[in-house]
Amino acid sequence: MNQAAPSPRQGGPLRTATRVPWQALGCELAGTALLVACGVSLVIADFGAGSPIAAALPSAALRRVVTGFGF
Repeated sequence: MNQAAPSPRQGGPLRTATRVPWQALGCELAGTALLVACGVSLVIADFGAGSPIAAALPSAALRRVVTGFGF
């Protein structure tokens, strides 16, 4: 039995393999940038000189645990 090729509107395998989801890639980029910025800020807040978190939690091991949970 001979099958007809799917039309571009049906989103056949060739159509979906060549399409680039620019919106999804932009969202992924923004989310990764936000995660890295927040993570670096958390490390600076936990281990920076004069940090109130460092004053409240004098144990470096405990601050590492807090940082790990923050990520």
